[in-house]
Amino acid sequence: MRRGREIVRLVIAVAVTCIVAASAANAPPDEVPPVQYWDLPTHSRIAYLKFNAIGERRTYPIVFLHGGPGAYAVTLEPTTRVLSQLRQDGFDVYAYDQVGGGLSQRLTDITQYTVARHVADLEAIRREIRAEKLILIGSSWGATLAVRYIEKFSERVDRVIFAGPGALHPAAWRTTDYGRVEERFSSEESTRFQALVNRSDLEQAMELLASDPAGALRAFPHAEGDRLFDEVTNRFYLPHLGCENTKVAVTSKGYGFWANRMTSRDLDLSQDPAPALRHSHVRALILRGECEYMKRAVAEQYRDTFPNSALVDVPDAGHMIYWDRPAAFLDAVRAFLR
Repeated sequence: MRRGREIVRLVIAVAVTCIVAASAANAPPDEVPPVQYWDLPTHSRIAYLKFNAIGERRTYPIVFLHGGPGAYAVTLEPTTRVLSQLRQDGFDVYAYDQVGGGLSQRLTDITQYTVARHVADLEAIRREIRAEKLILIGSSWGATLAVRYIEKFSERVDRVIFAGPGALHPAAWRTTDYGRVEERFSSEESTRFQALVNRSDLEQAMELLASDPAGALRAFPHAEGDRLFDEVTNRFYLPHLGCENTKVAVTSKGYGFWANRMTSRDLDLSQDPAPALRHSHVRALILRGECEYMKRAVAEQYRDTFPNSALVDVPDAGHMIYWDRPAAFLDAVRAFLR
């Protein structure tokens, strides 16, 4: 059953985005706008929210990139509540569910879940909103996605914030693990985790994946995969993303299993983007929580790759900084954007 365990390990390998019940910002929440959809020329149907700027509108909009892969943002109140505060600074702010997660489209051809597809979707979104440049906030895997977008479209990014960034290039960590949430599991949790993921339909899907991706999806359909991803995240990962005194209440649903599995697989086979980015002029802020489960070297690699960057440590915060310490997150982002 090794492959069944391997697939769920990959669910968290690039880091996962989830939900907490804590207050997401000091300021009162803005009214959440209605969910809208983009039908992009990439053939992705994407759910999104737009928070309209208050006061004098800034030149470039903010686009939030959630973690995962296969996670979501549109229906995560703690995330959208923090993002909504930035509209008060004159920014149009967009949050969207990447293809395969949340309210966005699931693909019938799972081989189309690639890093290039996510990059192409983001560029199509930039064109859709008619922005000359974007300000990107990338959380976890969303930071990795932002890097890949900058690698291809550097001139279309004004600034970028990497919040609890996932590994810049996961394959480079094959001999020295970059840190995993599973390392925080108790022995009892590890046993229960393995009991949950050791299942015959998942094993069959993994056996079919290389030769018959369509057969793999039939063996383990989106609905079943997403249900497992939700359960694994809620029961095992969320309680360990923050500091020991961080209380996490779980009410999340919407993770995309195959988007996670296939995008992670494609990312692992990709080339290292760092050499192409060492001459980038994009200004970058890297935020790392004190209780981050990933090794500090992960965030330091972002700092060392982007010449115009700063790495800031956030006390009493874990992987999801803008949930654990929303005021500190907003202060750091606002100072950087000013």
